[in-house]
Amino acid sequence: MSGIAKLFQRKLHDRYVAGLWANDFLEGMLWERDRFAMSPSSVIMPTSYCAPSWSWASGLSPVSYYQSKMVSTFTVLVNVECTLAGTDLTGRVRAGGATLYGPLIEAWVWTLQNDVDSSQKVYLHLNRDSPAICDFTIDCPLAIEEVVDSDRQVQWKIRRIESFEIESSKCNIDFGFGENTSVEIRWARVYCLHIGIRYVDPPRSFRESWALVLSRSEADPESFVRLGISNGTTRDHKDFFRGAKNKTIKII
Repeated sequence: MSGIAKLFQRKLHDRYVAGLWANDFLEGMLWERDRFAMSPSSVIMPTSYCAPSWSWASGLSPVSYYQSKMVSTFTVLVNVECTLAGTDLTGRVRAGGATLYGPLIEAWVWTLQNDVDSSQKVYLHLNRDSPAICDFTIDCPLAIEEVVDSDRQVQWKIRRIESFEIESSKCNIDFGFGENTSVEIRWARVYCLHIGIRYVDPPRSFRESWALVLSRSEADPESFVRLGISNGTTRDHKDFFRGAKNKTIKII
């Protein structure tokens, strides 16, 4: 991989950062794990650090890129740096971070399961009382763990490489059998960064809006890690990000 990167670098005259190119960084972040190759039986997760969470190289499963270019962007790359594991400028890294400035909004996701398979969509809510506005595809399976806090209250943690805490509550759901069933819902707080809009190719008459779904980093609570990506209609994302505030954040 390093040798291929060097060949492209001679042509592009660009800086290679953990699998992405600095001059095309926002586009480079818009990869999506192949959901059909991400079932629990086929997903391969690295046993040691490979790359920052914003890079496709952070996992070992196939990824997809859309071919169309961005027509408008809402987020700006401020800085991106990687710490090399050796002397090879296109080789392995042992740390990395991207500082971005753009519209960030807090959101919620929920699940009824003890784990979440990356072959499925997860839905985003602005709050726990609102209907789902859009969905997102997670980057890898997430395991849910029950923990007891200092007040001896049961909460939940979802783990990727890092984890984020979720809260649980009960509600009645009609599964279509004529009666409601009481189930425990695990609510997870996430953050969404609106990246931009691009045409779907083909046809170029249809536009999609793209955002990264993030959580607070367990290793560095001031930073974020990527959980997945959301792409939806411009109308849905416009409604979803209506109350977003422009913020400078670091994704590791």
